[in-house]
Amino acid sequence: MYDWYVKKGRSLKMKKTILVLAMLSVFALIAACSSDSSEEAETTDTVELTLQSDVTDLEDRISALEQQIADLPAGPQGPTGEQGPAGEQGPAGEQGPAGEQGLEGPQGPSGATGAAGATGATGASGASGSDGALAGLTCNDEEFVATLSNSWQCAELGVTQSGSLSGIVPNNPCCQMSDLVNQYSFSAVGFDTNETCDFNHCDFSVVGVSDHSICSLTGSVGNVGFTQTTSGVDTFSSYILVNWMQVLGEDLGMPTNQNDSFSVQVMCGQGVVAAQ
Repeated sequence: MYDWYVKKGRSLKMKKTILVLAMLSVFALIAACSSDSSEEAETTDTVELTLQSDVTDLEDRISALEQQIADLPAGPQGPTGEQGPAGEQGPAGEQGPAGEQGLEGPQGPSGATGAAGATGATGASGASGSDGALAGLTCNDEEFVATLSNSWQCAELGVTQSGSLSGIVPNNPCCQMSDLVNQYSFSAVGFDTNETCDFNHCDFSVVGVSDHSICSLTGSVGNVGFTQTTSGVDTFSSYILVNWMQVLGEDLGMPTNQNDSFSVQVMCGQGVVAAQ
């Protein structure tokens, strides 16, 4: 609203200026024609007076209008204009020189010496040395020193031997292990096949072993397993006996055992023996 009044005032001032110029042009024209007659001169004076009065009145009105415009209260402030784009960032300044290194601090005082530890207890006295029982005992390669029969001797590992028998249980097997091999396709390795092996019991003798007390036995018929410690398994010097009635609860030739898998292994080892 204030801007409108300002523009209006400026328009009036411009009209005033134009009016003054027009009046001056008129006065010049009248002056040029004043020589024609006195009557015309008289008329010109009257018009000049009238025009002067109108101009003065107009100026007063314009001044009053300008004062009114000046006295108008300020209008509300318009919204803030959009912020212009940010200017480009200037180049980074040069890095300043490094500061001088500070002075080295004084060395701290040395720590106090710790107290001496207590003296340890005296160790126990060592046992007396051997009386020389191994003096002069010299063993060959693959031999070692061992105590046998309460004396130190050169010893060696005894020979390990084994035997195995496997197959499918036939109807009423008889009579020697060789019959199982020849008639029922059993497999026998390491055993003396002349020993008895039938529906009642089997004798397992490993070839080349003189004492079967150093042997172990593992076997199974179907789902029944047994060892040399099972009731019905007895060890003798020349063989190991398996009584089927005690081990299986029935004879080996019973129908319930037919077509069952059969397997027996005997492992014999003499352990540590005196070197020969």
